[in-house]
Amino acid sequence: MNWLNQINESLIFIEKHITDDITCEDVAKKAFSSYHHYMRMFFLLSGVNLGEYILTLEHKTTIKDEKRLIYQHFLIFFQFFCIQYLY
Repeated sequence: MNWLNQINESLIFIEKHITDDITCEDVAKKAFSSYHHYMRMFFLLSGVNLGEYILTLEHKTTIKDEKRLIYQHFLIFFQFFCIQYLY
């Protein structure tokens, strides 16, 4: 397996486990690499360090969850309003 495939596999691992408690060491192991080598190569290929990448994904996931939660609350409120005032 070449290095780019290993990086891609590790990115898939991060995305699948973004809500779990994963560490940079876990990700490096997934790429069959040492922690220091993986961190250096990830930065060279992406331009950001792994910690920043994971935090950005977590933030995006949190925002999606909050939007979905707000939408669900709106639907519940709307259903309650319809039952109370329209029927």
